Amino acid sequence: MEDFKEQMANYKKSWPKKLVKCSSAFAAEQWGDRENYPDLLGFCYNHSCEFLIRAIEDNNFDEVKACYIEFLPFVLFYQEYIRTDVVKVREVHRQSAVFHVFSAAL
Repeated sequence: MEDFKEQMANYKKSWPKKLVKCSSAFAAEQWGDRENYPDLLGFCYNHSCEFLIRAIEDNNFDEVKACYIEFLPFVLFYQEYIRTDVVKVREVHRQSAVFHVFSAAL
């Protein structure tokens, strides 16, 4: 049982880094074909945020460090991904929201 707990702890540590790396690579490869994979990057972003928050709550700075190293470039990539989709919106009543998303900093 201890081996299992240790394996799960190791898996838990490596999962966020792999998730960020794989989802970013997949999204970059499928950039022109994003409509077929609706918000996969957002799904992975949400899981990464949950992991970071849980690690901060647990005061586990090793886990925070392991995930955060890859997290900022991932956030910037996701922001550009959103901007690219949002600029396609042409409805007049949504233009202020489009402007905000397109111009807002992190």
